[in-house]
Amino acid sequence: MKRALRSVGLAAALALATGCGGPARPADGAPAAEAGPDAPLIVRRGTLEPRLLLTGALVAQRGARYRAPFTNSWRMTLKWLIDEGTPVRPGDAIARLDPATLGAELESLQLSLEGKRQEREVLVASGRRDRIEAELALRRATIALEKAELQAQVPETMVGSKDYRQRQLERDDAVRGRDQALLGLATQERAQQARLARLELEIRALEESLARSESSLEAMTLRADTAGSVLYGNHPWYDRKVRAGDTVTPSQTIAEIPDPSSLVVEAWTNEADAHRIEPGLSAELRLDAYPERAFPGRVTSVSPAGEERETWGRSRWFRVVLAIDAPDPAVARPGMSVRAEVLGASQPGVLLVPIDAVRVRDGRYLVAPARPAGGPAEREVRPSGADARFLAVPDDGTLAEGMVLLGGLDDVPPA
Repeated sequence: MKRALRSVGLAAALALATGCGGPARPADGAPAAEAGPDAPLIVRRGTLEPRLLLTGALVAQRGARYRAPFTNSWRMTLKWLIDEGTPVRPGDAIARLDPATLGAELESLQLSLEGKRQEREVLVASGRRDRIEAELALRRATIALEKAELQAQVPETMVGSKDYRQRQLERDDAVRGRDQALLGLATQERAQQARLARLELEIRALEESLARSESSLEAMTLRADTAGSVLYGNHPWYDRKVRAGDTVTPSQTIAEIPDPSSLVVEAWTNEADAHRIEPGLSAELRLDAYPERAFPGRVTSVSPAGEERETWGRSRWFRVVLAIDAPDPAVARPGMSVRAEVLGASQPGVLLVPIDAVRVRDGRYLVAPARPAGGPAEREVRPSGADARFLAVPDDGTLAEGMVLLGGLDDVPPA
């Protein structure tokens, strides 16, 4: 039992340098090392085939995304959401956002627009009246000028010098009166045009705002524009999928309809194993819903930088994308959980050291061969890889095939 616990702890430490996976395969069909706490720890020659176990989910790289619309409100309530996985056709409703705030804004805009339109009608009517009055004033001034000009044309010898000068003055006054009437008419027309232009701008702005609000109100119902099955979006605040009653913000993804032909596996690995995964490595993929079926796959990318995920602990996590070589659309659906075994590079014909015989001290990997006399002596080995049970070490004379090693190295004094 003590040896088994020690093996588990050592395997965790070795993960920083080697990853973990299935058992090594002895060379030439030799039987695998015996299992059990009392099995001898023997150096064997064989093939190391490391495997790294990842968990992830099927995601679609392409698809239609449906986001909360942009409105004057920064936060909206998701009032209704179709059941996840429901097949929809173009035009079917997917989600509805609460339009309460938008409805009040729409009503206010409609009232303001109606008031401005009535104000325009009053302005047009009053402008028509003012123009008629200005035109009448101009006509009266014109008639008065014509009369004054006729009287001014009477010779001075007929009316006397005093009346003649008086009539000249009256004609000049009539000219100024006519000019003022013309100016008044022109001023009234320009003022009327300016007031109407300003009011038209206000009406146009309200109409545009009303059109945007009506469009936003229509956009509060998200409708499918392609056929497929609906998946919920992830909530950015709570690390879960969105659901009815959530508060959402503009442009936040509410749902999506993925393209089944673009399915890949998105998995995550911690920083201890990220350096052991690289694009091109083969993988064996199994859906948790269909564990008996294995799908071949391969690693296509590994994120260059890790990220912290609070709900997963303090380690940094790296995103790994795996392509499915032959997906089965009858069973593979976006969102399904997947177990992926990434197959590391095999090392044939290497010496395999049981992990139960290895002790790690100050970053050094130490083993102790069993000797009939003289006490044990620790030897340092430099592993080139590992799996769940064995370390692969170079054939450099430090160890030999068939050598029996001591276990329980915690009780072995340093050499």
